[in-house]
Amino acid sequence: MSECISMDFDEEVDGDVIKAWFNKQDINYDTDTGVLSDGTSEAYLTVYSKVGNVFFREWNQPFPDFVFQFVFTHPCKMISLLSVDDRGYPDPTTASQFKYEDFCTILSSKGSDE
Repeated sequence: MSECISMDFDEEVDGDVIKAWFNKQDINYDTDTGVLSDGTSEAYLTVYSKVGNVFFREWNQPFPDFVFQFVFTHPCKMISLLSVDDRGYPDPTTASQFKYEDFCTILSSKGSDE
């Protein structure tokens, strides 16, 4: 079962700026599939510009580090973690919501435990 990260911002987001950020990190974005790739790791990206949402989904593997680097460097209002159902759609009944600061604190503490 794959997992998703949904980042909700207070305002519209610019998809081109977000894709350019990944490009500067040597992460390629495939416009046909929506997949971000550094050559070995991949994740799916959708930017909902008008509603201010950036959505990541695992793509055949756990989230690569570049997804978390984006999260840590782009403060937002809320972050939701959710799973994908049997049909491949995000399942809102599995969602856990966090304030951005709380999510980063949890993520940072998990990283230091490893």
